[in-house]
Amino acid sequence: MDYVITKTRRKVSNTTVSRDLKKLIKMGFIEKRNDEYRIPDPIIRYALLEEDI
Repeated sequence: MDYVITKTRRKVSNTTVSRDLKKLIKMGFIEKRNDEYRIPDPIIRYALLEEDI
């Protein structure tokens, strides 16, 4: 939650974050393992990590 609020500079509800995470999991963009969310596709992960640098 803190990361999303910091990046968007907006208050975001738990419901919104939960809904969006479920959609991303369903589409295969992220997966949940041991209470952590990960990006399984190495190309997408690389592109997203490079953008923040």
